[in-house]
Amino acid sequence: MIKVGIYKDSNGLVNGCKIVGHARYAESGQDIVCSAISILTYTIASAIQRLLNFQLDGDMSDGRMEFFLADAANDQTQLLFETMLIGLSEIAQQYPKKVRIYEERR
Repeated sequence: MIKVGIYKDSNGLVNGCKIVGHARYAESGQDIVCSAISILTYTIASAIQRLLNFQLDGDMSDGRMEFFLADAANDQTQLLFETMLIGLSEIAQQYPKKVRIYEERR
């Protein structure tokens, strides 16, 4: 199962995420659930860095991705994070036994 932790600051603004695990929907390299989550989160992380010029801290390695804003969240970062959450929620609805989303304070 893929576990997606959504980090929120004390104001309730999303400031990062942690993704751990594998869906095991199909063989490695053929798993559409893992691929969908990976491309979605990598795209949002890249957009935050390249389009908004925000620094992200974290770690991205096999089976684990964690990134969070180095600075305070703003309206633009929220728009991108909320877009990511919509996509992740859609995937979780389609594959509820493969993806779980939860929130935590950071």
